[in-house]
Amino acid sequence: MFCQDVFWKHVFKRDRKLKYMVLLGIATIVVYGFHVSSHLPTVAEPSKSVIKDGGEENQQTNIGTPSHNLNKKPSDSLSENRNKHFIICIESGRLGNAMFTYASIYGIASGKNMSVVIDESNPLVKHFKLDAKSMKIQSLSGYLKLVEKSSCDFDQALTKFDSNGNVMIERYLQSWRYFSHVENKIRSQFDFTDSTKASADGILNKIREERSLSANVSATLVGIHYRRGDFVEKHFKDFGYQLAPVEYIQRAMEYFRLRYSHVTFVLATTSAVFIKDLLKDGSVIHVTGGTAIADMAIMARCDHLIQTVGTYGWWSGFLNNGTVVYYKYPAREGSELRKLFSSDYSSFFYPKWIGME
Repeated sequence: MFCQDVFWKHVFKRDRKLKYMVLLGIATIVVYGFHVSSHLPTVAEPSKSVIKDGGEENQQTNIGTPSHNLNKKPSDSLSENRNKHFIICIESGRLGNAMFTYASIYGIASGKNMSVVIDESNPLVKHFKLDAKSMKIQSLSGYLKLVEKSSCDFDQALTKFDSNGNVMIERYLQSWRYFSHVENKIRSQFDFTDSTKASADGILNKIREERSLSANVSATLVGIHYRRGDFVEKHFKDFGYQLAPVEYIQRAMEYFRLRYSHVTFVLATTSAVFIKDLLKDGSVIHVTGGTAIADMAIMARCDHLIQTVGTYGWWSGFLNNGTVVYYKYPAREGSELRKLFSSDYSSFFYPKWIGME
């Protein structure tokens, strides 16, 4: 500051005119700088949130912030592609129903070159390795909402919408035809966790060791899933739900005895008291893994499977690699439930299975 004062005094004594010119120049610079800074645009945060997926950033309007998914699939998966619109997978009930909804949504999305968003609280996120973004779906907005016409039949219209936008499809979507073109991907995603598989294999291996005649003659394990539970409640019965009769299970057991040697039946049910006669058969062992997902793993990892009714048994059969037998008449004729299926049930029951009465 001292040096600057001496300089200006020398300048002012030499040339008063130069003084005024310098001051005018400084004032002009200050005023111009203030004017420019006050008119610069404000830089706001982007209005679009970003889904980060495998290092790529996909922009979608108002989709919220996805949570970290420990089960994210490798880079060749459906959701790795950039700039895709998505289909929202909503919760639709317990395990079997939820698996149907997800599989069908995934199948539709795959055919439309879209990705899938699922709520982070959905139990499927914890149990399986899904190719989907898990997040709070309550934060989503601006999507097209479609509703199925029939819960247990294939609705072609649900595959015909414009994919240049986000979509929510309700609700159950219980037909294998929605995902027939991606069956292997569905099976891969519905792969049980290592701990669940180890627990199921431990139970089955113990049974196999006990029932095998020798090290070279192994027992054939046929799972039986018997569904009763809430199907006996009045409103379910009035709607048209039917239980598979014990006689059907006995016929299915005989079917496997005639085709395989050293058969042991592995029964999973919460209603064993209602099928005591089966438990008197020395070839039947009642097991439980303690949870719904554990019991499904046991049924899926048996050599073959006998289903009764319900979507839980359906998925146990779909994930089983052997012969699967199902009960042909899950709905009472003329009931409201029967109207939800196709005329011959072909859109619901998997075509490679064997139907019995």
